[in-house]
Amino acid sequence: MLMIKKLASDLINLFFPNFCPGCERTLYENEISICTFCNFNLPKTNYHLYTDNPLEKLFWGKVQIEAATSLLFFNKGSLTQKLIHQLKYKNQEHIGVFLGKELAISIAHSSSFKNVDLVLPIPLHPQKERRRGYNQCTSIVKGYCEIAGLPYSFNNLKRNLDNSTQTKKSRLQRFENVAEIFSISNPRNLEHKNILLVDDVITTGSTIESAANSLIKIRGVKIFIASLASAIN
Repeated sequence: MLMIKKLASDLINLFFPNFCPGCERTLYENEISICTFCNFNLPKTNYHLYTDNPLEKLFWGKVQIEAATSLLFFNKGSLTQKLIHQLKYKNQEHIGVFLGKELAISIAHSSSFKNVDLVLPIPLHPQKERRRGYNQCTSIVKGYCEIAGLPYSFNNLKRNLDNSTQTKKSRLQRFENVAEIFSISNPRNLEHKNILLVDDVITTGSTIESAANSLIKIRGVKIFIASLASAIN
């Protein structure tokens, strides 16, 4: 039976090969989502290893957080950008799950994140999620929680407005564009929770800052932040 399954898998891969979204090389049987070479060359930030890292400093004086980290550096034309593009626009949800697991592994022994007890993805507006077919941040959270063994919720944090694209806006314009777009369902369910907010890419931080400010109003809530990628160096 195992031999038959392997032959069937080999035939599928022969006619419908899986390609690495980073370098477009055919993936070997033991490679998941991206090839070994691209996985080895992922530009990891290691922000989880030290406090007062550049991402944490981004939120100083704007919203109270306990810790912030990002798995990868984000630059135009980089491997990270290719992976994020495939995740967000090419229906490659498995990339989010894979990198979500990598994020969880990277901070598994970080004292800064040891007290997290609930994980929330940054939501898309319902209309945008229907158009895309999924929320990429949900995929990341599923992978993260599979490794971390933590519960998640996709219903408590709501996005009320489908804010226009952030491209070519100043930082002030971006913040104003997302200032009131989030709301909380059943806030009592979140009281006294240590919440990890998960996003795909942090550029100015305005979106996740707005979400954090909505959550921090709930009694006893503490906010932690993580993303797959960060443009903050």
